[in-house]
Amino acid sequence: MLTILTIMKNLTGFIATIFVFSALFVMSACNSQSKSANQPIASLAGQSWTCVTLNGAAITATRPPTITFDGAGRVNGFSGVNRFGGSVESAEAGELHFGQMMSTKMAGPPEQMALESSFLDALTRADRYVVTDVELIFSAGKKMVVQFKSEQLAAGSK
Repeated sequence: MLTILTIMKNLTGFIATIFVFSALFVMSACNSQSKSANQPIASLAGQSWTCVTLNGAAITATRPPTITFDGAGRVNGFSGVNRFGGSVESAEAGELHFGQMMSTKMAGPPEQMALESSFLDALTRADRYVVTDVELIFSAGKKMVVQFKSEQLAAGSK
């Protein structure tokens, strides 16, 4: 009888230990995901982001759209034919809202003009973002609208 109680006590302690380690592992995994996925928008500064998909379609243009964040609420980039700039706000990590955008007004080939129009429209619809070391995704609600890849900026450039 004493032996069974000792075994039960040891088994209970062993199960409790496994449970605690499992819980710590799960919490650690969740925290590491949220750190990469929900970085503050200011953390996007220092990189140029090149558009690789737009509204679910791969970008095949020889000069795809780009976006750069300055870390102080401003963005600029290339939209397909013209340069653009404007403001961006983020009330919390993972959320973004673009303000009034300005753009140069050059004309280009019809397919590049269509790409530019779609890209700028996607920016105005975007309300969420997820970022990793090499990828930035803008979503409108639960639908991905733009996917970017990262490129480090040269020192001193913006």
